[in-house]
Amino acid sequence: MGIAGSAANMFIDSKFKEEEYNMTKSTVSNIERIHLLDKEKSKIVSDGK
Repeated sequence: MGIAGSAANMFIDSKFKEEEYNMTKSTVSNIERIHLLDKEKSKIVSDGK
């Protein structure tokens, strides 16, 4: 394949890795948001008695 082919494969791989990273980052962000909402919903509110 040669050097040019290897460089092309490395470039393609880097794009897939970048896309995978962005998807993971988005998923983690969504999970953190859901967790925060769950925490807010499960807060115990005292009636002061």
